[in-house]
Amino acid sequence: HRIDTIVVKNLSTDATDRIERPATGIVNLDAVADYEVSANFYAVEYTLTANVSGSNGTIELEGDTIVACGTDYTYTITPEEGYHVATLLINSVPADLNDLVEGDSGTYTYTLSDIQEDKNVVVTFAINNYTINASFTDGNGSFTPASTTADHGTSVDLNINLLSTCEHVDTLTINGEKVAVDSLTTGSVYSFVATEDMTIEATT
Repeated sequence: HRIDTIVVKNLSTDATDRIERPATGIVNLDAVADYEVSANFYAVEYTLTANVSGSNGTIELEGDTIVACGTDYTYTITPEEGYHVATLLINSVPADLNDLVEGDSGTYTYTLSDIQEDKNVVVTFAINNYTINASFTDGNGSFTPASTTADHGTSVDLNINLLSTCEHVDTLTINGEKVAVDSLTTGSVYSFVATEDMTIEATT
């Protein structure tokens, strides 16, 4: 809290002085009379302004929020599917993204602690980029490319190269999960959509 007004009343003359929003709480009085001194206080408040730079996610509550001095305030940040928090700026200073607390359904929270000034919060989002590695575990073929990267939701094509034209792909797994394949032979292309880091393993 801070001092809003100081009221000084001379008890001998009933004269009253009112000091608005004084810089300090020091009042100088002449020691020739009795005085009654009273003070009113107001709560110090700060404005938090939160915005998303660009798109592909939200921060709640976006816009201005008024909070009391010394309090904490928690934002909820939600990237769209396939995106992540790229930067979080507090008064133009990058925050440590390790301070984001992961919640349910892809949401995160970020807490401003012991607020002592106005804050400007700006979050940006970026698309996820995944690493894809593909191989034949029995050594009877290869994929081209054997290793690549792809943004979330993009289509990836892998060319199949088998050691023998008489062979075909018998089993194919993505991150350990078996995937149905049909008539993949040398020269075939296996296509899929990138949704996470992927390890693709095949046998003939």
